[in-house]
Amino acid sequence: RIRLIDIIDLDRKVHRSELQYNIIAIDDNNNNQKLKFHKD
Repeated sequence: RIRLIDIIDLDRKVHRSELQYNIIAIDDNNNNQKLKFHKD
């Protein structure tokens, strides 16, 4: 289980369908998880 902490828009200039986000989250062991994905 990973709790979401924050979502950061890395580049607002990119076309909406190609926006890349950086997700800052923390897992049950209090380890920071940085996850990147492209918005569909």
